[in-house]
Amino acid sequence: MADKPIFTGILQIGLVVKNCDASVKRWAEECGIGPWQIYEFNPGTVDQMIIRGKRQEYAMRLAKTYVGSVQLELIEPKDDKSTYAEFLREHGEGLHHAAFEVNDYGKVVGWYEKRGEPIFHGGRWNGRTYTYLDLRKDLGLIAEIYDVASGFQPPEPDAVYPEMTDKPIFTGILQIGLVVKNCDASVKRWAEECGIGPWKIYEFNPGTVDQMIIRGKRQEYAMRLATTYVGSVQLELIEPKDDKSTHAEFLREHGEGLHHVAFEVNDYGKVIGWHEKRGEPILHCGRRSGKTFTYFDLRKDLGLIAEIYDVASGFQPPEPDAVYPEKT
Repeated sequence: MADKPIFTGILQIGLVVKNCDASVKRWAEECGIGPWQIYEFNPGTVDQMIIRGKRQEYAMRLAKTYVGSVQLELIEPKDDKSTYAEFLREHGEGLHHAAFEVNDYGKVVGWYEKRGEPIFHGGRWNGRTYTYLDLRKDLGLIAEIYDVASGFQPPEPDAVYPEMTDKPIFTGILQIGLVVKNCDASVKRWAEECGIGPWKIYEFNPGTVDQMIIRGKRQEYAMRLATTYVGSVQLELIEPKDDKSTHAEFLREHGEGLHHVAFEVNDYGKVIGWHEKRGEPILHCGRRSGKTFTYFDLRKDLGLIAEIYDVASGFQPPEPDAVYPEKT
């Protein structure tokens, strides 16, 4: 395992959407999430624009808010030049990137450059440089990092929507989940290349999980997964072990990548009721050792798959089947 982690926290989850304003309205009105600060990013507001290591101008409309301590960002490409537009063409709306906190921006950029790949996407906005690293091949996601000038203050937004919201149904971000082809190989790369770990590895199958549900119907499935923390947010890697789960479906359709965000909720039953009113079945569900995990397919309206938990009083997570790297 690398000496020190190159990523020390998760700052933001970013989604690509077709229409920023419409998405903001749905998040605010359906979920009580907001208020949203909305910005125009284009050559008039951002300089040093880069796509795959070369200067390239692009435009987008984006909105930001916080869910707990983690920022949620919605990005609408306004032309066909950016990597956001490319993602939208290839995958449709969905989870695009995770922005990580780093202690040394230059060190992380140098680590990436040693991989022999150009900077995937970048720009400088009012004293803050945002840089995307395409780590999908090895680590299963696009990562964003920032270099922030001393005294940086974000500019006033172009719009805010709404001024106030009701109580949000999601109150924090607990986890981001990635689907991978090989859990053990992915864990090893995250640990050895990035210093992220140790990882707790579990087998989820009919012998360890009950109340298994796929799209509202009982369906057994199997997967191998690993979890660790990056700052206060859990990172989960999931390898489907059969073709029955929605994770296997995602892997077939999209390849490795960001699959879901797990949200903290104050009232599990209330959120289940909210989803049932939408007229859609539970996407994926199961219960292990007193903890129910429930996935909602919100991609059509909100651009992502959301997971929530119902945790029994006194719940203790089971011992992992393995830990990597092992303690020495």
